[in-house]
Amino acid sequence: MSGIIGSNALNKWLKEKVNQPGKKKDWWIRIPKGWWFNTMEKLNPAERCVLITLKLYANENGECYPSLRTMAKNLNCSVNLVRRGVNGLEKKGCLEIIRGRGRFNSYKLKVSSVIG
Repeated sequence: MSGIIGSNALNKWLKEKVNQPGKKKDWWIRIPKGWWFNTMEKLNPAERCVLITLKLYANENGECYPSLRTMAKNLNCSVNLVRRGVNGLEKKGCLEIIRGRGRFNSYKLKVSSVIG
């Protein structure tokens, strides 16, 4: 990427990545510094990682449906660690767990700055 700086480099990279057939789009999220240092300070590292992973899966209403196994695979950690993170987020009011009839639960992010 020599000779290309700033947003031009990002745009070129996105065009190359997104326009490849059979490839999934790369998704990005922006985390404001104030939110990371203020809102997230009450969360332990596992809860932070789980919350950010849920944000990646969330729709515009803050609802998402990844399984614990999927999140554990994404985070390269155990399912039990993800389960503890999800339960901790629920206890701290950042997340609502909607218990499913089948095997999977759905989640609703409750922190307004997480959704936006």
